[in-house]
Order: sequence, then structure tokens, then C-alpha cells
Amino acid sequence: MSNTQSGGIELFRGPLYKYKSLVGSDFERTIDMLRENRIYCPKPSQLNDELECKPDMVIGDFNDPAYKANVETWVRRCVRHRSVAPIEEEIQQELAQLTPEKLMHMAEESAPEYHAAIDQQFRIVSLALSPANAHLWWDYADQFRGVCIQLHLTPWIPAYRVKYSDTLPILDLVDDEGFAALDMTTLRKRLKWAPEDEARLILREPPLPGDPVLVNQMLAFDPQRIKAVAFGYGVHPAKRQAITDAIQGRGIPLYVAGGPPLKELELQLIGRS
Repeated sequence: MSNTQSGGIELFRGPLYKYKSLVGSDFERTIDMLRENRIYCPKPSQLNDELECKPDMVIGDFNDPAYKANVETWVRRCVRHRSVAPIEEEIQQELAQLTPEKLMHMAEESAPEYHAAIDQQFRIVSLALSPANAHLWWDYADQFRGVCIQLHLTPWIPAYRVKYSDTLPILDLVDDEGFAALDMTTLRKRLKWAPEDEARLILREPPLPGDPVLVNQMLAFDPQRIKAVAFGYGVHPAKRQAITDAIQGRGIPLYVAGGPPLKELELQLIGRS
């Protein structure tokens, strides 16, 4: 279930799924996630697309009085972070010297700084909307040799649907806060990633008021938020047993995905932990 907020952002409310490989260190991370009830929250620079979270910075119509008012608000927001706060007369002088050309130059200069600030502050958890996503079973769960974990993290933490397009995201220089910034910065991916059909948890360090605190980029959650585990039909029996042991006694439904006599994306209940 989803709904759209202002700025075109689409919230998703419902179960979400984490596909995990069980190869190498991914196996230990999966065991840790299930046993310790925590999930890793990468920085944008740790995601699988180097172009993510890097919108182009642009400016609007400088001759529009309403836009000029937004520029003034943005300037005042910027000067608050200076080590020595300017007096009102100095702020007015800066505003009087602004031109479209100077503002565009500021947009070009500020883009790398904005991208760096986003990488420093934002943490992103990528999750799927379905346990029957063939692309994710093959590419993220090691060709059905991994697992898919069902999590109920909403509405405790909002989840936002990702939009897919090869159009370069653009963000107005003076609109670097709010829904537009969230949308253009963290919720846009290229069309090549569309098969993922992703929703994201967007967290910050330090956290916003009311948000959970991350420890070493790990989000801890209530054990009851793990609702089910689906094993790909190719999971090694020893790894299946280790995962079952990690959640032993919690009554979590266990499924197998695919494999004869099932169709590839069918899930069959095989027991409880």
C-alpha cells in the first residue's frame, strides 16, 4: 500500500523484503542481521551506482519576485552556518550583489559540496516490495542460493518508493531542503535498476528528532519485525540450518522459493523457527 506526499514522493506502507547472498562475508552479515536484529545502512557512496544521490544544481527565474524571496531565505539559511554571523546590513549587501550569473556560478560550485554533505549525513536502506522478484533472486540472492527476509519496518520508519529514469535529476539551488531535495537526491535511479522495484528507508547521522540512532551505521529493530525467511531452493543445507539456528524459538515462518515441483517464484511454507 502506498500514497503520494507533496513533491511527488510516494510513501510505501507494508511488508518489505531484503534479499541476501550467502557467499563469503555476506553469510555472516545475514546471520548477524537475523540473530542481532539489525541492518546495515550504507552511505550513498557505498551503494551500487556511483551516480546516485548526485543531482545537478540549477537556479530558477531570478526575475520572479517569489523566486527572489526564496533566494533570500536560502542566503539567510547559509549565513547561519558561518563562524561569525553577519549583521543585517551585511546580509542586505550580499543580496544586492546577487545576479543570475553569480547565482548560477554558486550552483555549479555548490554541487560537489552538496554531494559530499549528503554522503556524510544520509544513510539509505534499500528494500524490495515483493518476495517474488526474479531479478533479485538471481542477482542479489545468488541465483536462489540466498535468502529473502520479510521485514515490517513501516510505519515505524517511513519507506519511499524509488523512481527510475535516465533523465538527470536536477535540484534548485535554493530548494536544498524538504521534499524536493529528498526526492531528487535519494529517490532517483537510472532505468537499468528498474527491475529492483525498490523502496528505501532514509536515515541521517546525526539523526533527526524522533528518528532512531544508528550505531556503526547499523539500525537496530525489534525482533518481532522479522516476519518470515524464504530460502532459495539452492541454499546449502548447512547454511539453511545455521540461519534457522540464528532465529530458533521465535516462531518465524520459513519458506522455500522455487525448485521442483514449484514454479520458480512460488513460495512453500516448510516450517517455523
